[in-house]
Amino acid sequence: SHFRVLGRAQDYSLVEVRILTGVLHQVRAHLAGVGAPLVGDALYGGREAPELGRFFLHARSLTVPHPVTKEPVRVQSPLPQDLVAELGRHGLTLPESEPDGAAPGAIGP
Repeated sequence: SHFRVLGRAQDYSLVEVRILTGVLHQVRAHLAGVGAPLVGDALYGGREAPELGRFFLHARSLTVPHPVTKEPVRVQSPLPQDLVAELGRHGLTLPESEPDGAAPGAIGP
């Protein structure tokens, strides 16, 4: 996985993650492995986020091969409002523009 910090506030960071293989829990495990688990991800050592009720991870864009034609199919999704609100609680905002394929996630220290 490749990581890029998009913003910092106190002991939180907003990061962009590009995965290379799509292995189960890849983003969660890699971030925990560098000492920066996802907010709310107790399985991998993240701090609790009771206001959020889940861990902070969102795939903004996914590209997969079409099952018949094998042509790339890209699906995009804006950041859900609960995650936008969580960013706001920590003084962070989502950048206006993100590179294609980015998967922003908030991580703890």
